[in-house]
Amino acid sequence: MKLKIEITTTEEGKTSFRLSQPTSLEVTTQILLTVQLALMKAQLASVPVEHQPKVKEHVYDMVNVAASNMLTQYAPDIELRPDLTAEAILQHENQLIEEKYNSLSEEEKQKGKKAYKEAKESL
Repeated sequence: MKLKIEITTTEEGKTSFRLSQPTSLEVTTQILLTVQLALMKAQLASVPVEHQPKVKEHVYDMVNVAASNMLTQYAPDIELRPDLTAEAILQHENQLIEEKYNSLSEEEKQKGKKAYKEAKESL
């Protein structure tokens, strides 16, 4: 199948697209996401190797936020994980931090406390 997609963006920031032939939402979504992935990979390949990890992380975060915003605009009444509250996430993070701290040696704990105290005093 040969499909042409025309994407138009106005000065007001409105975007529209037109397909050369009718197709399903699934096929259109797959095509658009394939193009998005190709753009992401091209962006990563265009920067020096030493900057690629940081660029990859930035692009990942940017696309993640954009996709989340798009889904929120599409269906603001649907939550992906209604059971996953900010409080639940914080509790889990605190548990992970406590487990990591408890696995440290006494020497490492003392170094951490000293560094924390010095950082606090420098503020």
